[in-house]
Amino acid sequence: MAVYGLTQDGVISTLRHYVSSVSRRRDAATISPDQLAGLALTLDFCLLVLATIIEVVICGWAQPAHVTTRNEILVALGGSAAAIALNMACGVYFVPQLRRLRTQLPSLALSLGTGGMGVAVGVHVFSTGNGSGLFSGCIWILAATSLLLGAHYIQGIVVRSWIATGVVARRIAVVGSSAASRQFVDQLAHDRDALAHVVGVYDSAPNLVWSRGMAPPPIAGTLQDLVDRTRAEQLDAIVIVPDAADPASFSAAMAELRSVVGDIFVISDTPSNGSARFGRSVAVKVAQAPLTGLQSARKLAFDYVVATAMLIVLAPLLALTALVIKLDSRGPVLFRQTRIGYNNVPFQVLKFRTMHHHMTDHLADRQTCRGDKRITRVGKWLRQLSIDELPNLFNVLRGEMSLIGPRPHAPNTKAAGIMFADAVPDYAARHRVKPGITGWAQVNGWRGETKTIVQLEQRVQHDLHYIAAWSTWLDVKILLLTVAREIFSKQAF
Repeated sequence: MAVYGLTQDGVISTLRHYVSSVSRRRDAATISPDQLAGLALTLDFCLLVLATIIEVVICGWAQPAHVTTRNEILVALGGSAAAIALNMACGVYFVPQLRRLRTQLPSLALSLGTGGMGVAVGVHVFSTGNGSGLFSGCIWILAATSLLLGAHYIQGIVVRSWIATGVVARRIAVVGSSAASRQFVDQLAHDRDALAHVVGVYDSAPNLVWSRGMAPPPIAGTLQDLVDRTRAEQLDAIVIVPDAADPASFSAAMAELRSVVGDIFVISDTPSNGSARFGRSVAVKVAQAPLTGLQSARKLAFDYVVATAMLIVLAPLLALTALVIKLDSRGPVLFRQTRIGYNNVPFQVLKFRTMHHHMTDHLADRQTCRGDKRITRVGKWLRQLSIDELPNLFNVLRGEMSLIGPRPHAPNTKAAGIMFADAVPDYAARHRVKPGITGWAQVNGWRGETKTIVQLEQRVQHDLHYIAAWSTWLDVKILLLTVAREIFSKQAF
């Protein structure tokens, strides 16, 4: 194996060799521009925290009479956060700037200077030592500048290498097999600056092949194959290339992709708000993931904090319930059933067992009805008080469910003898967010047995309204309404 020197060309050659070998082993080894920006931002913050530590250590060594306080450390961390915010505002973490250190220098100078002045002023305010604020600010700037300039120089080498080897790219699925689609794929394949990796081309009609001389990849499958793929792996975008000879193909494609979790674009000659560029082509976003990355993080934090707190507070009730179930009838305390979850992926929901063990229905071929003989004496009260759902909190902590969201259903659940997914066209769109322990449909009276198509349609409409109107405050409202309305609910049996 060749050994390269620590020169820029040597580093690039080493990285190219490594990345090429990784790419050959695993086609999915790509990093999207957004992921790259997140990595760069995280690295910068860690380095600025390190600069804060260096500043505290050096100041303590150089000024023995000065005692660093907690407020001074918080001020230094605040200066680091301010520097990161300015870098973000100046676009430092966009791929074009990440390629070269020299394009980042004005922004880095602004952010580091501002952060350093903030540290100097803050330390001066909270410190009793003369001149300690200016000294601390200078040390922070020197440490932060040295760390960031060195890191961003190496980062530029790595990013250029990754771009050259196709590691940094948006993973794109293309819909359509017309001549325009083939031209679009060919363009992306020859445009390195497009930062796009076409993972496959899909079309409603199967068994299509590329014309000779056109760029890969070949037709990967039907639109249903694409839907299945989005459930198995993360794609950054789906781009629909309309067929001018078949205007109805776009509407048909959107109908088949309605349950996909992710961004969908359509190639257009007319740029508009929300348009994006894929190489030389302009695309308009026609669908997007229900929650942005920041919104997903907020919802996840809310779920984990509240679910953990509820489990701690309700631990005595959970233990007592488990004991009563065990004493009342034979069988396990918990009932596990397959439900359809986020992005149509099945998972095992956990509930307190409320039926006789030999009568449980794991596929929900028969919905529970009022006066159901399968329900135990204790189970009747558990269902009435909705206590049987409390083990769902463990599903929340496992990442399979959310506190608030559309209720998950078993695969064989039917309304008027028709599978839920077949009865309402928009039913699958409920799975674009995590299922919930409770939801907007439940607090508005749409829970319990679903006998008719109208009942199912009402549930779906309320669920889709929740997805479109989501906010943290709406989750809090639904949680409070669940406590106020759903205990002793007439629909609980």
